[in-house]
Amino acid sequence: MDNEAIIFSQYEKLGGKIKLYGDKWHAEHRNADDKRVRLNLATKEKLVRKIGEIIHNHVNGNKQIKDDTRNINSLSALIDRQDLLIEKRKQAVLVKHKRTFTRKINDCKRLAKYIREHGGYLGTKFLREWNWQDAHFLIDVINKGTRKASPNSRKRCFYEMQECFNKGLVEGYISGTTNLLTEYRKANPVDEFTSDPNKRKNQLNRLMRVWDIQFMKKYLESINDPIFRMANRFEAYSALRVSELFALRKSDVVIKSNEPSYVIVRGQLTNTGDWIEENKTSAGHYRTVTIGTGLAKDLQAYMQDVLDNPHYKKDVLIGKDIDDKPVYGGDLLFPQVKDYILKGYGYNTLNKKFKRHLVGEFAMPENLLVHFFRHWVTTMWARHKIYNVNEACYMLGHNNIKTTQNIYTTIMSNRNYEGIDKDLFLENYYY
Repeated sequence: MDNEAIIFSQYEKLGGKIKLYGDKWHAEHRNADDKRVRLNLATKEKLVRKIGEIIHNHVNGNKQIKDDTRNINSLSALIDRQDLLIEKRKQAVLVKHKRTFTRKINDCKRLAKYIREHGGYLGTKFLREWNWQDAHFLIDVINKGTRKASPNSRKRCFYEMQECFNKGLVEGYISGTTNLLTEYRKANPVDEFTSDPNKRKNQLNRLMRVWDIQFMKKYLESINDPIFRMANRFEAYSALRVSELFALRKSDVVIKSNEPSYVIVRGQLTNTGDWIEENKTSAGHYRTVTIGTGLAKDLQAYMQDVLDNPHYKKDVLIGKDIDDKPVYGGDLLFPQVKDYILKGYGYNTLNKKFKRHLVGEFAMPENLLVHFFRHWVTTMWARHKIYNVNEACYMLGHNNIKTTQNIYTTIMSNRNYEGIDKDLFLENYYY
């Protein structure tokens, strides 16, 4: 958070309000004598400087603002909740708990951004003054700010504001015994965050009619980047989660001459591209995935011809394994290359990478860019009886077989498809 944002947040926590009228900045608060003080300044910089002086004097004993803990607005409450979550993240021991707190912190930041951009009066209205109309407006604000986000993302943002109201009830700056937002959601049976439940199913079914084996081969041949092409080919065979796929290390690959080759799935990349020895599910951790002869042969040549480039800088630290040994960008099987530096992919960077390649005849909805190939492989397994549902459950790293069954039933259609040879598919001689 920059200095300007810190000053504004401190001012708002103390009950101050900031608005832009025309080309002038306006601020308002009550002084220690409960008299209204208004500031009208020509530039934002001058306003920041003036408010900064007021806050400095206030915290150093010269009370400039009336202390009223009841004057908590939505933006101030979100800042307080964000600070609380940051402290909890610091105290968390397990990586998965740290990631949970990070996600919640990001949800708070996103919601504050949406309120500033689309919320109008909602940002400065005290929580103790909210009514059902404001709750409904909050939903409109979230939906407006998250047009491309999933319904679950929208619900998470709403949940963070619910938690702000819970805190207000506990600390007493919101009167009553019930959470306004909780009661509002209970009283509105129609889920305003939920999209068409058949939308994703229909999108996948349409794509599966086009993406047969030959079309996948055509797509792979269209990728010029040798690292990304091999990563996509591996994904179109293994159905790993993308966080697992791009976290694979060269040492995780075991090439055999007289028996099946395989990879060990033991880590994943975080949203920021850091490597951690952890998987999304317990079933997914430390599982082995067999790779066919065709893929194993090409993978071995790829590691020698592409990854061993002497010009690559390979010593960028991206994490540590369970034995506290360092993991470097040069250890990755499918690293990101930027200015000849090898490192891990962050989610946003990876998403943009897929977006650049999934264009033209290969174009698909943005919500499927990263996850489509996992669905595609699962479909191939089911459609051509490559693996049964129990085998697929293990390969996918699902804890519950019902999850695997739901994927099958979601993306399978009644159309008859030309069969493929199971052995040729498993040995990866089709693409």
